[in-house]
Amino acid sequence: KKMKTTTKEKRIRKNIYLMIIFIILLLWNEAINENIKGVKAEKQKVRRTKSLPQLTINPNTITVSGISSGGYMAHQFQLSHSSRIMGAGVIAGGPFYCAAGNVATALGPCMKYPKLISTSVLEAFALEAELGGQIDPLKHLQNHKVYVYSGTKDTVVAPGVVSKLVELYEALGGVARLHVDMDEPSEHAWITQAWGNGCGVLGAPYINACNYPMTEKMLKTLFDDNIVVPDPAFRNNTDLFYNNLLEFDQDKYTFTFSEMNSKGFVYIPTACQDGKNQCDLHINFHGCHQSYDDVRLDYMLHNELTAFAEKNNIIVLYPQTRVSLLNPKSCWDWWGYTSPVYYSKLGFQMKSVIGMMNALMGV
Repeated sequence: KKMKTTTKEKRIRKNIYLMIIFIILLLWNEAINENIKGVKAEKQKVRRTKSLPQLTINPNTITVSGISSGGYMAHQFQLSHSSRIMGAGVIAGGPFYCAAGNVATALGPCMKYPKLISTSVLEAFALEAELGGQIDPLKHLQNHKVYVYSGTKDTVVAPGVVSKLVELYEALGGVARLHVDMDEPSEHAWITQAWGNGCGVLGAPYINACNYPMTEKMLKTLFDDNIVVPDPAFRNNTDLFYNNLLEFDQDKYTFTFSEMNSKGFVYIPTACQDGKNQCDLHINFHGCHQSYDDVRLDYMLHNELTAFAEKNNIIVLYPQTRVSLLNPKSCWDWWGYTSPVYYSKLGFQMKSVIGMMNALMGV
């Protein structure tokens, strides 16, 4: 027979449930408080401004880079503005217009199944976009320097997809210098010498310590080997990086449908801050799950790019996407979630970033 639950037993169970709920709420409140403390401390260290400062920038040495969705974005930004950009570093990213405005294609062929990608089709579309004035004349690519990286253990964007990117560069007439780096056994991440997860780990903040000089190789490719390499201790000088990192109001440069964060960041090396020295400009696009909403300042402070920037007088613009219903993973738009012309100079994110670039240059 089924035993009846007594009033006393019901009261005990109720008290246990209430205790469990209380503990969960207590732990949740602790986590929220710790996060708020971290954000407050962070805001005390990072300078903030409404508008981007006008700096003295060499217009002939502007470069871009990015990882994953940011790699796709860096590549399409490079093609769209090839008359103003002189080089690109594409980390775990694929070829221009690969997704063709279709999220299923983005998640399938453009990440996992490279055999389904037709380089000739993408080449034809790029030529059509050039003819229609949606992107700059492709002849400018012949003067560009390009660094391409893919880890052999990448489980997110298959190395074969990255190989299709290399094929497209060649189909479009080639570039002045191309360094293809695809032999390191790393997972899907921005690769550093010493900071981050283990080399084979897939997870936040998507920076992996592989004892491999990826950032150095990329910058040497983009700047003809004319790069000062910071020592390991300097790469951990986060106090200096905090002081030179500037948060700005990104809303001033974005559009309603840009799906971009209200916060943007720019790293201004010490020697570039007063405008007396001409400096280089580099635009870096974070990957999915790497925006400020996701990892706060970790990506900008620890990707080694900031350390190299300080030593080589390279201003680094770090535009930011946001987490939203349309973009829950804070990816850059390389498949059309903001508009059908996302890949071109008319794309909302493209126009937003070029506006930031122009503001820094005073044009």
